[in-house]
Amino acid sequence: MNGIQTRQMIKNNVDMPDRLSKLPRDILLLILSSRSLNMKDRAKTCVISKQWKDLWLNVSDIHIDQKVFFEGKDNKSLRNLKIKDFESVIDRVMDSNEIIDTLDITITDAIDGNTTNRWIVRAIQRNVQNITMSVSKDNNTGSFVFPTALLQCPAFKTLTLETIFDLKTLPNCKYLETLNLFRTDFGKQEDYLLPFYGDHLQTINFKDIDSAINLVIVSGSLKKLTIHGAQKLEKFAIATPNITELDFMRRTKDDSEPTDVSPPSLDLDVYHSTFSEWCRFTLFDTNFVRCFNIN
Repeated sequence: MNGIQTRQMIKNNVDMPDRLSKLPRDILLLILSSRSLNMKDRAKTCVISKQWKDLWLNVSDIHIDQKVFFEGKDNKSLRNLKIKDFESVIDRVMDSNEIIDTLDITITDAIDGNTTNRWIVRAIQRNVQNITMSVSKDNNTGSFVFPTALLQCPAFKTLTLETIFDLKTLPNCKYLETLNLFRTDFGKQEDYLLPFYGDHLQTINFKDIDSAINLVIVSGSLKKLTIHGAQKLEKFAIATPNITELDFMRRTKDDSEPTDVSPPSLDLDVYHSTFSEWCRFTLFDTNFVRCFNIN
């Protein structure tokens, strides 16, 4: 590359922010809303020019991911400082008055329940259309307080809970459509009844719930239930009048090769309505299945 080409390339790169700044504000916000840009990347655009200074605070799709702010090698004191910085950044984002289309929150460390509740209340005030929350926790990160503002929020559609979580505190969110429970610890309690009272819940996905022994799921609206990885499950009953699809596998694709120890036999009772649609069963490692019609 000769000197002229080099100078031209540098000039083109310098001119790029100016050319971008000439685009309509709506287009710039659309660019910043891309999922390929995390919150830290969006914040870095504030140095491009005065026009960009606060632009990143007004995006319509807000993706909050704690992992972006932390590194695995951080010690406890540094991690606590980064949690405070993380909260401060999100507070600035949520203070905008722009309408929010999507709020996607991923929590990996202990965070004050009032803080997440404040963000969600603010999103509701900004007419949020869709809220997704994912909580992935370890033993040493403290307890997670579920935001009470979500219980009656029409925009709250999807909840994912991963690793340590007390199922007794699992909330019944009125408008929830999809619930994902991954690597959920059922603790020492052998019998679990999970009633879901909302009218909108359509899908439940369980993965790696190997501590569960007896499980009962009750839902009047559930249509699709998937359980992959339940090696200790002995009794399983579902009272779901409108279910149309049930997919059960004792092991997951991530499990190691089967050992000489056979899993316990499984009794599966399915209660469904004669008025429901045809139900498709995909069952592996299931010894006994009984279906009952209920009206």
